[in-house]
Amino acid sequence: MESEIYVVSTAGHPNYGDEVITEGWLRFLARTRPEATVWLDCPQPGRASILFAGIHGGLRTTNTLWQLSERANGDDRAAAHAEARRLVAERGTPREDLGLEVLASADLIHMIGGGYLAGRWPANLLLPTLVSEAVRRSGRRAVMTGTGLLPIDDADTAPLREALDDFAFVDVRDASSAATFGVPQGTDDAFLALASAGARFDRRPAPRAMLLLQGDIHDPTLLDSILTRSLEALREAGLEGEQLGVVEAIAPDDAWPLARIREEWSDVRFFPFAEVWKEGLAAREDQVWVSTRFHAHLLAATQGARGIAIDGGDDYYRIKHASLTDVGTGWTVVSGSDAAPWAPPAVAHDFVERSLGLAADRMALARDLYAR
Repeated sequence: MESEIYVVSTAGHPNYGDEVITEGWLRFLARTRPEATVWLDCPQPGRASILFAGIHGGLRTTNTLWQLSERANGDDRAAAHAEARRLVAERGTPREDLGLEVLASADLIHMIGGGYLAGRWPANLLLPTLVSEAVRRSGRRAVMTGTGLLPIDDADTAPLREALDDFAFVDVRDASSAATFGVPQGTDDAFLALASAGARFDRRPAPRAMLLLQGDIHDPTLLDSILTRSLEALREAGLEGEQLGVVEAIAPDDAWPLARIREEWSDVRFFPFAEVWKEGLAAREDQVWVSTRFHAHLLAATQGARGIAIDGGDDYYRIKHASLTDVGTGWTVVSGSDAAPWAPPAVAHDFVERSLGLAADRMALARDLYAR
């Protein structure tokens, strides 16, 4: 009997980085487990079914665990984690009980990478607890790869440690998460997508100046300042008068600066999410990028682009971007909330080759996890 694999992801929003990671794992499974039934549990299963159509013949989509995490969530964190365990142990959740039967039958539950496990989304921190309780009852195996687990409130730290103890394997993408939870440090799962063709690159002619400023930083004053300084940085890099590419990773949030940019920059080309998804990311060696988003930093650097990564003024993005400079992208990382002058965009010239090694390492890990 062929196996059932249960993948937990934050896919379907859509958010370019999360979708790339998910596609990377689905393409890996299409090659190594083509006959398996693959359940993808994500917040937006309908959109996910469109984004990943045709990649794996056994793909099914649901949102069982995401529904349960929202149901169990609450301000009393100990009570929320206890309720998450109860919902799995006792069922009694008529809308999700059939989904829990699917979860219980899975041979492997795999929480794939991304930045969705952090204190800014308390409900998401119940997902590992739900998986922990499921494998305690089924005796099956759970793994977690390529996640970030910080920043996190103290009240969630102990329950998350308890949940991770029930996983057969865990690795995280940054040193701070590894030290806090005592688990191995790996890399982001987008490196697996590089190896499995889940990350695609648009090879059509593209601008040398590229900008991606996310719209979900909920501080209009900070956003306005970041945009002003980003355009200044591109001018200082000698790109005044060249075409400027504006990339949308989350639609429509990241299209917010277009009107103003078109007033200040003579030639602007917009890359909407749908185009990026179908054609690939327009990243290449001779470009300069300015980006708040983590996966644009990662993937553009693998193509040899130099850039400035903006942390958005909080620890969440600071930790994320630092995890990439730690593996050698060479990009300049600046704080969006700091008035200090920005250093010029940079790149480590050996990172293209180094990224191939990181991708190969991620592929080797994937084969090991699914060979067991």
